[in-house]
Amino acid sequence: MATGRRQTTGMQKRSSTPAMVLVVNDNSDQLERLCAMLEGTGLNARGFKKAADALHAMDAERPPALIITDLCLPDLDGWQFSRLLRSAEYADYNQVPILVVSATFTGEEPKNIATALGVYAFLSSPIDNEDFIQQVLEILRGQRTPIPPRAVIIDSSKHLAALLSNAFTTEGFTVDTALTFNEADDALTTAAYDLAIIDSNLPDGSADTLLEKLNTMRPDCVCIMTSTGPTPELIMGWMHKGAAACVRKPFEPAYLLKLCDQARKERSLMRMEKLHKSIAIELDESRARFKALTNTESDAITMMDAGGTISFWNPAAARILGYEASEVIGKDLHRLLAPQKNLAEYNEAFEQFRTTGTCLKEHKTTEITVRRKDGREIQIELSLSSLELSDGRHLVGIIRDITDRRKAEEALRESEKNISSVLNSIDASVTSYSIKNNCYVYVSPSTERIYGRSLEECIRNKFTAIDHVHPDDLDILHDITTRMTANGSAEGECRIVKPDNSIVWLHAQVKLIRDENGQPDRIDRVLTDITSRKNLEIQLRKSEEQTGNILDQIEDVVMSGSIKEGTFFYLSPSFKTYFGSNIEEHQQNWHLWLESVHPDDLEQVFNAAINRT
Repeated sequence: MATGRRQTTGMQKRSSTPAMVLVVNDNSDQLERLCAMLEGTGLNARGFKKAADALHAMDAERPPALIITDLCLPDLDGWQFSRLLRSAEYADYNQVPILVVSATFTGEEPKNIATALGVYAFLSSPIDNEDFIQQVLEILRGQRTPIPPRAVIIDSSKHLAALLSNAFTTEGFTVDTALTFNEADDALTTAAYDLAIIDSNLPDGSADTLLEKLNTMRPDCVCIMTSTGPTPELIMGWMHKGAAACVRKPFEPAYLLKLCDQARKERSLMRMEKLHKSIAIELDESRARFKALTNTESDAITMMDAGGTISFWNPAAARILGYEASEVIGKDLHRLLAPQKNLAEYNEAFEQFRTTGTCLKEHKTTEITVRRKDGREIQIELSLSSLELSDGRHLVGIIRDITDRRKAEEALRESEKNISSVLNSIDASVTSYSIKNNCYVYVSPSTERIYGRSLEECIRNKFTAIDHVHPDDLDILHDITTRMTANGSAEGECRIVKPDNSIVWLHAQVKLIRDENGQPDRIDRVLTDITSRKNLEIQLRKSEEQTGNILDQIEDVVMSGSIKEGTFFYLSPSFKTYFGSNIEEHQQNWHLWLESVHPDDLEQVFNAAINRT
């Protein structure tokens, strides 16, 4: 077995030039970042995306001081790369330390497998910059070496146990020995072993029990059974319980070492295969989830590579843009979807992404025009993001058709314009006040005329109903507000005082609008100027008062009433003088005065009344 892994420090002293570190990672961003950190420390970093390219470029006369590799690589993965570096075919690089940086594999299992392959350190991405540099420098200074594999020799023969212990120690193992079942049981409980040599004939206990315990506690431990007379049945039983092989006593230590080396490599391969299968299952599940999500997504999801070629197209993209995936995969996206008038603009933006790997509109939502398969141009919302795949950077676009929304918005704007035109032409003051936002959302132009204040002043000062109400009408305003709060709407008449102290009579109609939770949200008001009507009413009352005063001075009896209703509207004061009766009683029943007429004159009075009508 190849050893000598602790000679790195001496290798570093060959030259005063900066130590050369070889980095293998198929992710461009990670590769660039790792190399930049190494060069920032004064090291000479060389980056490769493929392990095969790195092997081809390596010089046996000047091997790298350190190799940093990912595990998931194209064509030749990191496991295979590490095994080759420790193989006899690449003996010139057996002593070069290896540091694994993996974004795919995490946990103790891949770390243990990597250690078995001679890896010095294992880091899972995302890595801490300081920790990464510290580990690199420790390896280069010889302060960090591969953790030696640990073996336990369990054999009742003290001589054989010592012989095997020396042989495995020479090959770089840390070795413990146990001569009895109890000693072995204690050792398995207190230490974690990579290799166990178990004698089947222990004096104080069953070797099968130890084998089962190891298989339960440390399933990755390679167990080799030794026996003076193994039968096929015994060997098969041990294999079922986790043994990797069985050796018949007596045997040469060199033979056992070779068998152990082969068994450990096979176990590593099996564990790697298991890890690969696990990753493959996770990948398949991830793809299934991705497919389910993208297939049911209502927005179009597209992806194109650095050359502008479409590499992904979900069902929603087919529905929105008219092309099936089979029609567009491998086609130039801009030539397919960009209207001629926008093609130069879109190509210019994409050229920036192609050359720099970034996009000005990345992680932003923009509105653009695209052309469907049927030639119809539609408005879309486009959100862009980029990602790094094995074949380079790709640009992902999320597309939402907003054509119908734009039409609806335009229709709404037109409707609002029409409503505003109608409201603006109304003589009444129409206002809408947002309670939650403490501001007016609408004030009609007529408000300026009615209040005698500019719209800007009204809106800026957030005038309320109480601000300009005549002091004598505050109780009326309070009553209107109370009824609106209780019933949702109310109306009434009150006066306001304009800046020139003139009085305006208003008929107020108010409505309280509540939100979906029942909380007050808005107050809508329609205020109609009724000053002219009120002035006419005042004049009429004055005229009636003047007429009444004149009639009251006449000595003759003046009566006015309704024959149909049988009541008097007016009876002059002289009525009481002539008839000696209560005026109020006669107003309610005009037949009463007839009782005062002489019976011989009744017919004449009736005829006169009828002729008058």
